[in-house]
Amino acid sequence: MDELDAGLSASTVVITSIAGTAGVGKTALAVHWAHRVRDKFPDGQLYLNLRGYDDAPATTPAEALTQLLRGLGVEPDQVPREVDEQASTYRSILSTRRVLILLDNAASEDQVRPLLPGTPGCAVIVTSRNDLRGLTALDDARRVELDLLTADEAHALITRVLGAARADTEPEAVADLAALCGYLPLAIRIAAANLACRPHDRIADAVADLAQGNRLAQLSISGDRRAAVTAAFELSLKSLPDEASLLFQRLGLLPRTDFTAHTASVLMGVDDVRPLISLLESASLIEPHTRGRFRVHDLLHLYARELVTSDEDAGQAGLRLLDHYLHTTDAALDVLAPEMYRLCRDGTSALSFGSKEAALSWLDAEGEAVAICALRAEPPRYRWELADSLRRMWYLRQQFDRWHETASAGLLAAEQENDLRGQASMHLSLGTMHCELDGRQGIGHLETAFALYEEADDRAGQFHCLNNLSVVHLTLGRTQEAIGLLPTPCRWSTTTSGCQPSCTSTSGWRPRRPAGSPSRSRTTSRRGNCCGRPVAASRTRWWSSLWPSCTWCWAIRCGRVSTRSGARGWPRSPARTRGGTCCSRSRRRSTATPGALSVL
Repeated sequence: MDELDAGLSASTVVITSIAGTAGVGKTALAVHWAHRVRDKFPDGQLYLNLRGYDDAPATTPAEALTQLLRGLGVEPDQVPREVDEQASTYRSILSTRRVLILLDNAASEDQVRPLLPGTPGCAVIVTSRNDLRGLTALDDARRVELDLLTADEAHALITRVLGAARADTEPEAVADLAALCGYLPLAIRIAAANLACRPHDRIADAVADLAQGNRLAQLSISGDRRAAVTAAFELSLKSLPDEASLLFQRLGLLPRTDFTAHTASVLMGVDDVRPLISLLESASLIEPHTRGRFRVHDLLHLYARELVTSDEDAGQAGLRLLDHYLHTTDAALDVLAPEMYRLCRDGTSALSFGSKEAALSWLDAEGEAVAICALRAEPPRYRWELADSLRRMWYLRQQFDRWHETASAGLLAAEQENDLRGQASMHLSLGTMHCELDGRQGIGHLETAFALYEEADDRAGQFHCLNNLSVVHLTLGRTQEAIGLLPTPCRWSTTTSGCQPSCTSTSGWRPRRPAGSPSRSRTTSRRGNCCGRPVAASRTRWWSSLWPSCTWCWAIRCGRVSTRSGARGWPRSPARTRGGTCCSRSRRRSTATPGALSVL
């Protein structure tokens, strides 16, 4: 209201455009304000429905001018036939009057411009689902974007329809009803009107029906097509080109309501969808959310899900989306946790991350969407693939509830599909999680994972199971058990994150040094050695091809853990005091206490 009032003091023609999504209350606001300021326009008010979003054809400028001239007192036989002559007559009459003109439900700028007065004194309010930014650019219109109701406003609206006595007895149910309606005024009015006709029903029961049933179908009034949320949405969609309409439908494949232009391009299978996004934004079907991200309203998202079922190519679009989430999550976590193991996968991400900050930013924005897909993706293999990729994120963030949820769903899917590597990776994930919580519970998962990796002939997976088992035993003070796991370490290629192992059986505690490596006589350390190198003075990193991290050699070979049965200790050394490194490699752990080891 304040924004509308502010324009009345202008000395020029006041043009105000009220934009917003279907059902947000644009017309109601405009009519209410017009009644409020009617005293400021002594020569009257004119209302005209331009039918921009309607089952009937949109009103043409000639039809609109004819109706407006007749409203101004021009006799029917005196109305000119040509649009230009009609517009001239219209503006001449208004030049000596102070009139408020309400142009409701406009389709475009071209429909509105011939109806604008040419001299000060009059005011025009235009409502449209289209943002009509052209009027702002060329006609000096003030734009008012109508947002959803706040929680308090929604509560007040429901109370007004149901009565205070009924609403006040179930305040929590009223709040839940507003939330399920997405705080959209049209949806709230319909739901409340249906309840008002059933005075003996509890609001909580209606909330349960909405939550569990077809919400969009219930947000309608039988026998009145206009009093239906889907009918309002359908009119918005009908005005769009086919490609923009298809993009809107495919937004129903998204696990959440916010997205980027790149995600939209994945859904469409094209490189650039910015023109289509601009069309959806102008039609108020989506809105800017944060920088570079857009959002679709909850009820519009449900509507898109219903529509996408008729898209013959929806299956392929959904697979592209899952591949995008999977490979981009891999790419982000390969930057953040390259030493942690993951399954090898075909395909690469179209996005690359040049810094840890960029990788973290993507995970912050999309991590929850990936997690949702990990719980319900089809085909089932994506559930364990996504859960395997997410393991590193859960580890870094120590989000154990989500970790357990996604890994358990992935394990169930892998068991149903009888996929050995999928089952092994999920047992490794659950075992790693329990390493962080209670090592004893993790041992069973890790031993099962090792057996499955062995059956699948996956040496890299076996290596990481043994590494994490050794960490568990060391944590529990079982040094000899940890030592017993280390006779046959795996030779490792670090070209990708945990992905291309070439295992070589070795004997004893020290891997054979590659040809050309420094001799042991030159590298022996007083404290001990690590892969034949001094603990604190390493420079030539030939051992990096042998170990994805130095957990084992750091813990045992370099003297960090005593080899006496049951004994644990962390002797201080120059390397230890400089941050816990071994062989010049950093030991990373997000919430580590001094002396803690890292799992892989």
